Amino acid sequence: MDYKQRYLRLIENVKNSPHDSYDFAVKVARERVPELEESIKKDLYSCVHYAIEIFHDRWPDAEDFIFQHNYYYDSHSDYLRFCRHVLREQQIAWINDPRYNIEYTLLILNDTHMTLKLQELIIKKRPDLISKIKNLGLTLQRKYRHELALDGIEI
Repeated sequence: MDYKQRYLRLIENVKNSPHDSYDFAVKVARERVPELEESIKKDLYSCVHYAIEIFHDRWPDAEDFIFQHNYYYDSHSDYLRFCRHVLREQQIAWINDPRYNIEYTLLILNDTHMTLKLQELIIKKRPDLISKIKNLGLTLQRKYRHELALDGIEI
C-alpha cells in the first residue's frame, strides 16, 4: 500500500469523530484537510482550534456553528481573542470579503478598538450597521450625524 492510500485510509478511520479528525489534521497532516472539516465542525473546541492552528485566520464556513455556541464561553472567546490580534489590514480585508458575514465580523471588530478608518469603511459599506459600532469616533459621529439620527441615535 502506497502513502496516498494509507493517508486516505487514515482519513476514513477518523472522519466520524470530530476530536480524531482535528487531531489528525493538526498533529499528523499539519495542514488543511477538507475531507475532515464537516466532522470537525461538529465540535466547538475542535472547530475553533482548527481555525486558529490551520487557517491562522477566520474560518467563515464554521462561524455559524461557532457563534451559535457562544454559551461555551472559553472556546467562543478563544476564537474572538484570536481574531482580535489579526493585523488591522486583515480586518479591513474581512469587511471587503463577501465570504464573511459582516454581522459576525462586527461582533469581533467591536471588541478590537477599531480605528476610525475601519469604522468609516463599515459605515460606507453597510450604513445600516452604524448604530452597532461601539465607541464610534467623535469625528465620525459629526460626519455621519444624519445617518445616526435616522437610526434614532442622539449625539
